[in-house]
Amino acid sequence: AQINALKAQEAQIIMTQPQLAFEELSSSADFTVASSAGPVFEHWGLNLNNAHLAKLGVREGLAFAMNKAEVMAGLYTPLFGDTLPAEGLGNTYWLSNQSTYENHAGDAGYGAGDVDSAKAAIEGEGYALNADGIYEHPEDGVLSLRVGTTGGNRLREIQEELIQAQMKEAGIEIVIDNVEGGAYFGEIPFSEGSIECSTSGGASGNCDIWDITQFAWVGGPWPGGQSASYRAGGENNPYGFANDAFEARADECDATVDDTERAACYNELDTFVTTADQGDDGVFMLPITQKPSFYGFTSKLSQAGIAPDAQGAGPLTNVADFQFAS
Repeated sequence: AQINALKAQEAQIIMTQPQLAFEELSSSADFTVASSAGPVFEHWGLNLNNAHLAKLGVREGLAFAMNKAEVMAGLYTPLFGDTLPAEGLGNTYWLSNQSTYENHAGDAGYGAGDVDSAKAAIEGEGYALNADGIYEHPEDGVLSLRVGTTGGNRLREIQEELIQAQMKEAGIEIVIDNVEGGAYFGEIPFSEGSIECSTSGGASGNCDIWDITQFAWVGGPWPGGQSASYRAGGENNPYGFANDAFEARADECDATVDDTERAACYNELDTFVTTADQGDDGVFMLPITQKPSFYGFTSKLSQAGIAPDAQGAGPLTNVADFQFAS
């Protein structure tokens, strides 16, 4: 909608996440485009109240099987070059262009397409391959999981398809189950039933409405805001994660004044959700990549009047200087 508004001259400047349709603007003399790595990251989030995903070995199986480098090479590097690291993202608090970034998921061996480790982790939970080459549990059945995202966003749809193929190699069946556009969020992971399931610890609500969700969390200059997505009982936490040690440490991080100590504290928080270092309830966040923020503006605006900056106040930081070209 944003791109169409710019093309129809209903808007003079837009800021949006990567879309394949953005390529149309980059080759047109009527528009100027720019991008910079922003406080946004794409991820696969796992429903801890799912019978399969409640098992750490299954979650690790997905994490090992995911090949982020293949996703980057197929989708992001051709568009953004070396703006984003070729190995993808391994942290949800600090992003890859920040000096405080640590690749926790990568250091744990996740995201490298390690099929052997994926299979070993799944088999450790009592699964065995069936005649179709898909793992099956004697009590919980076939390891078949649904992934959903905002349908119609072709970049996200291709990303699902790439990872779906990777998971099949590790004996995991992924079924794509999207909802068109932004309606996906309210109907699936953030629906009333889903959030009730998460906040109740699976005691009530609809715990079966989704298995895996794919979308981008949008942050800001303060990384502590990400904790709201993981705090127990919060409406921003659809995953079902509830950990008292995390809660206590998050409060300490938010109250830490020293920059170095605060950076280390938030890095520690990330290990609760992207690794198994802090307990068996981790590895429910599979970060894929940081995402650039795209800026496009019409040639009817003076170029000197635009200051794209995803790390600061964004393109409106100097709105007082905007002017139409003569």
